[in-house]
Amino acid sequence: MNFSTNSLDGFKFLSSAVNDELLRASAQNILDSYAHPWDILSESLQNAVDAIELNQKNDKGAVKQMKIIFDCKTRSIEISDTGVGISQAQIAEILAPGMSLKRGITGMRGEKSVGMSFLVFACNTFRIETCDGNQTVYVEVHNANKWIRDTTCPQPSFSNVKVTDRQTFLGSPSYTRVWIEDVAQKENSEEDLFQYTKPRLIHILRSKTAVGHTYPLFNNGKRPSIDIRVELQYVDNDGVKSSSEQIEYAYASPAEYLPKGNVITWEKYQELQNKGKTRKLPGKSLVRSGISQSETGREIRWFVFAASRKLYDAISERHQLKTLKDNDVESGIFVSTKGMPTGIQLTPPRSAQASYWPSFFILLEYDAIRWDVGRKFVGGRVAGMLKKVSLTEVFNKLVDHIPQFISGVSSEIEGLETEKELDEIKSEVKLTQDLIFPKILYGKEPKEEQGVIAIFHKLLGAGILKGYHTLRSAAREKYDSMIRYSISKSTLEGKARERLPSETAEYEIFVEFKYEASRLLPDLEERKRARDIKLLICWTIDKAKFEAENIDVDDLESDESIFNGATHRLVFSNRYQFGADNQLDVICLQDFIRKFLTD
Repeated sequence: MNFSTNSLDGFKFLSSAVNDELLRASAQNILDSYAHPWDILSESLQNAVDAIELNQKNDKGAVKQMKIIFDCKTRSIEISDTGVGISQAQIAEILAPGMSLKRGITGMRGEKSVGMSFLVFACNTFRIETCDGNQTVYVEVHNANKWIRDTTCPQPSFSNVKVTDRQTFLGSPSYTRVWIEDVAQKENSEEDLFQYTKPRLIHILRSKTAVGHTYPLFNNGKRPSIDIRVELQYVDNDGVKSSSEQIEYAYASPAEYLPKGNVITWEKYQELQNKGKTRKLPGKSLVRSGISQSETGREIRWFVFAASRKLYDAISERHQLKTLKDNDVESGIFVSTKGMPTGIQLTPPRSAQASYWPSFFILLEYDAIRWDVGRKFVGGRVAGMLKKVSLTEVFNKLVDHIPQFISGVSSEIEGLETEKELDEIKSEVKLTQDLIFPKILYGKEPKEEQGVIAIFHKLLGAGILKGYHTLRSAAREKYDSMIRYSISKSTLEGKARERLPSETAEYEIFVEFKYEASRLLPDLEERKRARDIKLLICWTIDKAKFEAENIDVDDLESDESIFNGATHRLVFSNRYQFGADNQLDVICLQDFIRKFLTD
């Protein structure tokens, strides 16, 4: 088509780019941006809480209630709230990506304008009934998840639309009911949401969604000003319905599951210490809360629960909050915002007495976080600031008191206090796969990062990996190791020879070690600059985990890298800022040894 200058004026160039292929890609990106099986609960309940709180601002006497029906057998969820409701005009907009009713309203938890779209695309039957106090609107959307994967499936649209006069629900003239049915199981996820038992579901609701309001945790058990009644009905995989029960609108910390007499506040502990009455503390737990300031003067609220690491296992066991692999009640540093837990966990900062970190549960609340779409991580400066608070304001001020609560155990041997446990470790070592590589003195395949470091240096000492000279390794510094790497064109072939800028070269590079290569990714989001790292050394590399983050993993031939022994190359998106080519070479030692033995 030929355009004149005049015909181009006002031409909507973006509209021509919107087609089914691009829309499908956008929808898939929304689904991929959410990482956890419970995200569908988090988004729907966040919307419900925001709607109820907004309704309260308009009418202090409005009903404050949510109802959740969770059906494992039909893979469906119904979320109802007595919030402000949605008008007919708004319904026509909010299900599309990028549309939101919350922009410009202070205090709202949602801010990325994709939450409702995520709910639609995550299932094959989405229904919504809502009343804004004037009119009731009912709409269905079918096969949205199928449409993403099947190019023959027509683009989803509204069906069975009904517009009627005002109705009431749960005693409220304004409300929203959302049905999310035939929910697709998330790919590459080890957990299926609809396999959660009722106790695990309740714990997830109170620790990973807006139902777990954090206000009581930071305010000595006081209720939030807008205290919402939450009801749950659970239907198991056999279709057996439980009766509806009220779920407390408050965060479920580890202390929640212990008798009150077994939880000692910081104030009570100081009183006992001053009186010399700490003899009965072993086996109990310590809790404390406080407020710190960010670098810009914003509040960071924190709550800490500290106890023997065995107590977390006991709580999970006693309250049916565990899987074959993990406990739902665990230590760690977790993040919340605006009264809402996120489920995001930060890696503990390096510190003295680091063996005590598994005794600490810390919740940090900061309201000024700017999230990625799926709220998968907190990165950059904010993560560093939050971890600094957890270290300086919490851990360092409490760590010397923890031995009072752990009977007869020093930090160095905590967790290894009985012969039975030592025998279990010995048995595990015996069952570990032998490292059949007689050229180095290392008997078993590694199970952790330290083993990877040891095998790498054994390979250097045996002359199998060439050109590397370790200058410094330090567990407490920002990067794992600094290495001098010397290479010459005479030792290289093909493409690698072309990449070397001169006949010989010597580089001083920062190197990262990981047991599993993908464990590097949280570090890049939180505290390490990608462009500083020149080589990754690992034992295994899970390609699926990288591909899930849109990172390509290329297998390398011996002539494709200037780094001796490199087995793979990671090709990153611009998000990680690795440099001009956004690439990182990897020595996967398991693959390197296997190839060495077969060549």
